Amino acid sequence: MTGEIYYKLIASEPPGSFKPNHLSLVKAATVGRRVDFYWAEWVKSLDGSFNGIDSENRFVLLASRHQGYSLKDLYELPLDVYVCEVKDPNLLLQEKLEPDDVSILCWALMLPPEDERESISEIYESMKEKKGNLFYINPVHQ
Repeated sequence: MTGEIYYKLIASEPPGSFKPNHLSLVKAATVGRRVDFYWAEWVKSLDGSFNGIDSENRFVLLASRHQGYSLKDLYELPLDVYVCEVKDPNLLLQEKLEPDDVSILCWALMLPPEDERESISEIYESMKEKKGNLFYINPVHQ
């Protein structure tokens, strides 16, 4: 999808779930009725545990957290995203999944590669200025 473009991901909830890291988008996926998920690969693996979950897997699923936003619109970055995993390792990189196949690891902010900011409050302030202060949650399990 994006080749060798490495987007920045910063954990937002729970804060500090992982250190800021970079990833590349691998391919699109559908989860239930949602067609805006993407498989992503970490540039460098996460150390130890990730929010209490084993982090040996280098692939995660990403999807926008708010209605009206999508990872298909990368010009909208930064975006709030769900960072998800599949419950069964045999489902890694599948293009069509059911909602029960996926669990949310945490929430994060996805930033463009050139964005050096790491302060979550600073990023959210800039998002409010650009997009307003009203966001509607886009559930994973539809």
